[in-house]
Amino acid sequence: MFDHLQNAARRSFRWVALWTMTAAAGAIGAGFLTAAALAGLDAAALSKPLALLVVGAVWFGFACLGALVMTTRLNQRLPQEPRAQSAPPLADAFTAGLEEGSRFASRNRHT
Repeated sequence: MFDHLQNAARRSFRWVALWTMTAAAGAIGAGFLTAAALAGLDAAALSKPLALLVVGAVWFGFACLGALVMTTRLNQRLPQEPRAQSAPPLADAFTAGLEEGSRFASRNRHT
């Protein structure tokens, strides 16, 4: 009975662990890439503020590109038209019972 719940918990844990490790590796890589870019721009005899501006502009561009990609993917996942969902059989039976009970009560009040 709990096998489905345990499998879902394992999949969720693996997904979170994978994305945590990916984010950590990406942050470390971004740090090394930034250090290398600053060293390269320093070797090109650019001043520190200008070098920082160039690196910041590159990272800002990457962030904007990532936001654009995530937005388009999110829009693709959204349903195009909401479908009308029918009520489950138990809810239909409950509603029919309520209606029948109100009709029965209204007939008994008038007699």
